[in-house]
Amino acid sequence: MFNLAAAMSLVLCVATAVQWARSYWVSESCYRDDGTRGYEVRAGQGSVSFSTIVRKVARTSGTKWGFHRQSPVYPLLGGDGRVWHMRYQSETFRFSGIILPYALIVAPLSILPVAWLLVGRRARRRTAAGRCHACGYDLRASPDRCPECGTPNEPAPPSDQERPERVAASTDRAASPSR
Repeated sequence: MFNLAAAMSLVLCVATAVQWARSYWVSESCYRDDGTRGYEVRAGQGSVSFSTIVRKVARTSGTKWGFHRQSPVYPLLGGDGRVWHMRYQSETFRFSGIILPYALIVAPLSILPVAWLLVGRRARRRTAAGRCHACGYDLRASPDRCPECGTPNEPAPPSDQERPERVAASTDRAASPSR
């Protein structure tokens, strides 16, 4: 289950990082408006914004979907680019929105893949050192199965010192004159 979650997180992290890099070349927005409620996602200049508007009186009938592409601009909620969150309410509508830098989205998505890499590295190091890859118990006395947790031992691949034919073959090649 952890591997599946780490893989899904990695896919989302890479996709978000690609969109982050792309946002410096093009700004895009996608919206849905049914007359009384409107939703918009806008990306540009390393940030993404999510906003919603609720009207007290419907201005059109039917649902309208849209997509807009333009040169790169920072997704503003108001006139000032320093506003990250905004709420506004008037007599006719209520607006709310938030702007997030892509770094705040990519960082949490990278936690599981990094943890997966560290756990795998730790298990490989334990196996190579003659220890159980599950619990770390020393397996020199019982190389087939761990007496501590019962996990079968997967032997590490032999090193070059344990393979004399490979070492001898490499020294023969080094000693022979090249043509």
